[in-house]
Amino acid sequence: MQDVDDTRPGTGRPVLTPDGRELLSLDSWMTDVWAGRSRPVLRGENSLVSGTFSSDGRFLAVADENGRLTLWDGRARRALAVLAEDGPRGGEPQRVVAFSADGRYVAASAAEGSVQV
Repeated sequence: MQDVDDTRPGTGRPVLTPDGRELLSLDSWMTDVWAGRSRPVLRGENSLVSGTFSSDGRFLAVADENGRLTLWDGRARRALAVLAEDGPRGGEPQRVVAFSADGRYVAASAAEGSVQV
């Protein structure tokens, strides 16, 4: 498994899929927790600061250190949309990304306290 740098801004934590079978590290590698195999999965993403899956696993939202917020197909691992090119202050990273309970909305917060939905 790839090492995760807990000193980066954001959650500093890998993201577990809702079924608990895979773990996404902040360098965009996915590890099968049962088999112990890792592979790169999010093409064009690196230096992630936060990420989360919707509760049903259909979507994955990730924020990088440049403030970009991207929505991915949680199962096929393909980019669906860039929701924000820059963070709230033109490049400040999003700190935490979260989905609403029904998975219809994604929210991202910044260090200064703002939240974008």
